[in-house]
Amino acid sequence: SLVLSDNTKNPTVFDVVSGVLRIREGSSSPIAISSNEVTITNISFTNVSYPNTPGTLRITLTATSSNIGMSQEYTHTETMYTTATIRPK
Repeated sequence: SLVLSDNTKNPTVFDVVSGVLRIREGSSSPIAISSNEVTITNISFTNVSYPNTPGTLRITLTATSSNIGMSQEYTHTETMYTTATIRPK
């Protein structure tokens, strides 16, 4: 979960339920942020910061095409990686 400066959004939580990536901010209900055209099988956040520096996260996401009504040869799975760094104000 994330802790943000806007207390109404604390905590901000990402999760995967039945292949759908969701976000929940504060006490609100979860909202789907992935489409029905993909199935999310993994998401992870890893702290890769050096000590005494602004936070740096490595984000890993694995998605598979849902392949609704298509042949199996059109199915594709991809694992994507990115890194995000918090900028000080």
